[in-house]
Amino acid sequence: GNINREIKQHNSLVKAIKNKIKEITFWIDSLLGNLQAKYDEYKQTKKDELENKAELFNLYEYISIYNEIQGEKTKNLSYYGQIKKG
Repeated sequence: GNINREIKQHNSLVKAIKNKIKEITFWIDSLLGNLQAKYDEYKQTKKDELENKAELFNLYEYISIYNEIQGEKTKNLSYYGQIKKG
């Protein structure tokens, strides 16, 4: 009798822990999505600022944006194409 009550108590505790982990996982996923959206917005803003500058461009920023664009293009390639593009 006591063992069954303890098992039920442990099972309910495990279930509560699993539910809390699901909540935390959902919250983290939501946070990461929001951070990625803000980062993408920031990158676009910086890119627009660079494109609208009348002065000489910053070579480092230009190369880093070019590298990011190439990285996005590489994602759409096949595995062989990604390795060859490397």
